[in-house]
Amino acid sequence: MVKKRKEDQAIFKENAMNYEYKVNPYPLTESTVGYLARELADLAWLQLDEVLTKYPVGANIYMKILSQGKSGGKKDDSITASLVIKISDVDPATLYKTLYAELSRQANRMYNVEDYFLYITNVSILASGQGRKGGCRDGKTKNMKRDINKNCHMILIDHKSKNNNCLIQCFNHAFGVSGRELKAAKVRADLELDADDMLDIDDAMKLLEYYNERCKQNKGLVLIDQSLKIIKFDHPSIKKKDFTLEGSDDDNLVQIYFEGKHYFTYQMVTWKKCEVCGQKLLSTNDTHKCSKDMASYYNTMITKKKDMVRSTKIIEDKIDYSKVIHWDLETFQPV
Repeated sequence: MVKKRKEDQAIFKENAMNYEYKVNPYPLTESTVGYLARELADLAWLQLDEVLTKYPVGANIYMKILSQGKSGGKKDDSITASLVIKISDVDPATLYKTLYAELSRQANRMYNVEDYFLYITNVSILASGQGRKGGCRDGKTKNMKRDINKNCHMILIDHKSKNNNCLIQCFNHAFGVSGRELKAAKVRADLELDADDMLDIDDAMKLLEYYNERCKQNKGLVLIDQSLKIIKFDHPSIKKKDFTLEGSDDDNLVQIYFEGKHYFTYQMVTWKKCEVCGQKLLSTNDTHKCSKDMASYYNTMITKKKDMVRSTKIIEDKIDYSKVIHWDLETFQPV
């Protein structure tokens, strides 16, 4: 297998780490799928390690497998097939199984011709790194919502900033410091950071130490990327291995989200379901009181429990007293 580096592709610009592998034609059949899946999985692992070492923030990595073949021995019956898999989205534990399944699907397409075969001839791995530095976007402060699962979502706060100071604005927000009180230019000067340059993810630790010392606090930091992978972590009382994003909101923690060369602060919102009435509640809600009617409906119609009778409201007809004749029997005296 011959490897060739494909540098500086316009689509990936300066963050490209792309390789093309020229393969001695190897038949893709039901009997060779297992071997090919193992070889390609090992190749993908080598590339993943190299890319993620250079881009710890993360990367989009694709594997493209090109196959060629002929059917019936005729010159005009040549066939080309390609298979593209986004390996950066595949669980590492199931990478081999994913490749095996996709290759098997392609190998089984025999088109009812006995002498039809595909031969793998080229393998390309295309990687687009996320980069390590972030800067500002135009516009006012705004909130965005990102769903994590049915019981949790994330609120991303895009703070108004300029001159690539969005990371500093995130720290101002977390420490309750006004941008008028502490100018970004002063922070950069104190930390010897170049004016207006994008800030590296490593600068987050410098800023944490700076703000803790200035504000006489002892906050921690969690910085995550778009795949929710923790890329920077520091906490005065919690170890990284014991930390979970869900329910992690803490006044003693600076929570930063990094995506698309931009820094946000974030808040995690988690939900729980009341076991008595089924109502969806914030996980911090400790004052909830169940409605008798909701609890009755939930237990009899949803969970189908047999230990509760469904309650029914008895609604009496309203009386229009303007149409009622009043007769006072006590004062009525017969003649």
